[in-house]
Amino acid sequence: MGNVKLGATLFCYGTEYARYQYSFEDCVRAAAEAGAAGYEIVGSQMVPSYPNVSDAFLGLVEACRVKYGIGPVGYGANQDKGMRHDRNLTDDEMLADAILDLKAANRLGCKVMRVQYMLSPAAFERLAPYAELFDVRCGIEIHNPATPASPEIQAYLDVVKRTGSKYLGFVPDFGFLAVAPNKPMWLRALKNGVKEEHLELAAKCRREGLPQEASCSSTTGATFPRCCRSCGTSSPTALKCTASSTTSTTTAPSPASPTRRSCLCCAHQTSTGG
Repeated sequence: MGNVKLGATLFCYGTEYARYQYSFEDCVRAAAEAGAAGYEIVGSQMVPSYPNVSDAFLGLVEACRVKYGIGPVGYGANQDKGMRHDRNLTDDEMLADAILDLKAANRLGCKVMRVQYMLSPAAFERLAPYAELFDVRCGIEIHNPATPASPEIQAYLDVVKRTGSKYLGFVPDFGFLAVAPNKPMWLRALKNGVKEEHLELAAKCRREGLPQEASCSSTTGATFPRCCRSCGTSSPTALKCTASSTTSTTTAPSPASPTRRSCLCCAHQTSTGG
């Protein structure tokens, strides 16, 4: 496989960054101290002038490279299909956004761009010539609960095989290999007041492959936000089946009563309804 090096995604420090506990430089410093030879930057999270990369930010990146000895090697693209309130973005619009991300990745010197599955297989195929133009390899992220064998991932594999492009591939999030809940997060949730019965319920839903929408509605009768306002996570499993209320989990809460929703990543709780 050649000389494989250890890197870090600055998304690891996303919670501290979102809470203004870490600056961008602090994130780079932490990655360097952890032994990373390079890092991935999520553009929509840490580039102030996103989707463009300003001269000022590029200067900061280079200053950090000199100071800490590491720079960006990967770019996390943002495929936000729900950007509009009235409809999903079309394939043409999603492709246009992906091209902007390619330009940003190229400007930062990144040779790999992580692409999310919101970019359809058809649009992913159309991205190939632009990836070659900007010399950035694009990989669809394989993220839990998907696996390489999942039908949606196989559709992208068909694209890779059909095009024969060396600029299209996959970026695996090795969380898809998980067979049990993350123990530190489980313990942190318990410490912050989440009932273990609700954590067990979430784990059971995940083991049985119950879709997120079905698991939320079947356990609480309510629909919950996909993104935690505290830590910013939008993991498909982070908010699944973690809702609790003053009523039984088998009884839908009253529309007039607020319902508690807990994030498995940081145990932050918010209310919906009421």
